[in-house]
Amino acid sequence: MKAVPLQSAKPPVEEPGEWEPLVPTIVIGSYKGGALKTALAVALAERLALAGLHVVLLACDGQEDARHRLGLKAKDPGAARVSRGTGTITLLGMVTAQAMQLLYSLGFAKLGQVDAVVVDTPPVVHGGSLPGVLLYATTDGDDATRNLCTMLRLTPQNTDIALVRYHTLNARPSEEDWKQEVDAIKQAVGARERDIRYLKEPLPRSDPVKIALDAGQSIWDLPRRNRTLEFLTGLETLARAAWPRIRPGSELPPKPRKAPVYVRGWNDDDD
Repeated sequence: MKAVPLQSAKPPVEEPGEWEPLVPTIVIGSYKGGALKTALAVALAERLALAGLHVVLLACDGQEDARHRLGLKAKDPGAARVSRGTGTITLLGMVTAQAMQLLYSLGFAKLGQVDAVVVDTPPVVHGGSLPGVLLYATTDGDDATRNLCTMLRLTPQNTDIALVRYHTLNARPSEEDWKQEVDAIKQAVGARERDIRYLKEPLPRSDPVKIALDAGQSIWDLPRRNRTLEFLTGLETLARAAWPRIRPGSELPPKPRKAPVYVRGWNDDDD
């Protein structure tokens, strides 16, 4: 008898849906390496924990720099938990597909109470594509901004977007220049009618912040002076903007004040 092939029956292609994560989620994304994503993710997770929340930090970047910056060691377990004030941060390193399962299907019940999730994304074009989240998209201008536009074109309509600009001391944009850049980004991604917010004051690079992160120390314990104060002010603004998603109808509690060791000229920023 003649062999008869089965007729092909291709299943329908899944289109991205406007899903909502099971836990309030903040994503730090940029289609560029070295765009301050991990520094912001760790600092934001710490600030929320200092406000008394139990936070999961999903480190989806294969380098897992977040682990070192939280002061964890290689011998510590893969799912490691650290305390910050009355809150906690549970660090989970995983690929993006695993993160999707936890955020939208499985949840975090095995970890106990989880109030919020912060996602540190890899520098990939789909880094800003998670639906139903608050996306902090970072750029340092020029090529990073062009890459950012490519990423934002893929961002779902039910994702809230806020742009964050950072700079070196010698390349600091004015607030007006940054506003014009934001308007250009909105036009480039076809989002004129979409509510895209932005951090008004660009974040400066700060030597004390970098040193603290490289040493696995909390930047929230640093002396609040010069560019470090500017950086922490920007982070506080981002934490306050994220808070209503987690605790609607309330305000971010102030951070418990810990007096840092400060010696003039020794742990100042270089001005």
